[in-house]
Amino acid sequence: MYPDASEDTALKAPSPDKSLEGTDLTCFVDADHAHDKQNRRSFTGILIYFGSTPVEWISKKQKSVATSTYEAEYYALRVAVEKVTALRFVLRGFGIPTPNPTRV
Repeated sequence: MYPDASEDTALKAPSPDKSLEGTDLTCFVDADHAHDKQNRRSFTGILIYFGSTPVEWISKKQKSVATSTYEAEYYALRVAVEKVTALRFVLRGFGIPTPNPTRV
């Protein structure tokens, strides 16, 4: 429809502050097995820090019924790893280095 139209999709963020270099991500994750007494679903809790600042937190009911505490914790860890991976991708897009592994 508009053959000459184009869109610049590059991120336009200021260059990161040098004090952010070496700032790491830290993730805390926990599960409460069979917390909901009606349907026996577990809850997942996730808290992600960038340096000393909390940047993402989640508390939600798990989608499936876990048969053990281990299964509930494993499910919560999987969700946390997905969130951390997505957050590292966003930070990299803004040019903020996260060279060290994320502690979970």
